[in-house]
Amino acid sequence: MLHNVLETLERGPEYYFRTITCSASESEIAHEFVKIEEEFPGVTVGSYPHFRKGELDLSVVLKSRDKESLNEATQKLLDMIDDDGGKPHAITFGAEDFIEFVEK
Repeated sequence: MLHNVLETLERGPEYYFRTITCSASESEIAHEFVKIEEEFPGVTVGSYPHFRKGELDLSVVLKSRDKESLNEATQKLLDMIDDDGGKPHAITFGAEDFIEFVEK
């Protein structure tokens, strides 16, 4: 039954995601998320604190339908994290997006 229903559903525009995992404290950089969303309309930012290897870390997820704006917002947020003394541990991209972002 599921296959029959899937064929009738329309697909909407794609969303692109970037996840930055870093050592920054959410309370120290949350004000930066508002700046990112104001400067890059259509980019949304969410943050998710978690423990990793016994230390508090933060995952920041950026989402947009516009890949170029998302790449620019990701770089801006990385710079802000660095300016606030945080250290990024990882950035999650799709394989195709990663190559494009690194080459810019």
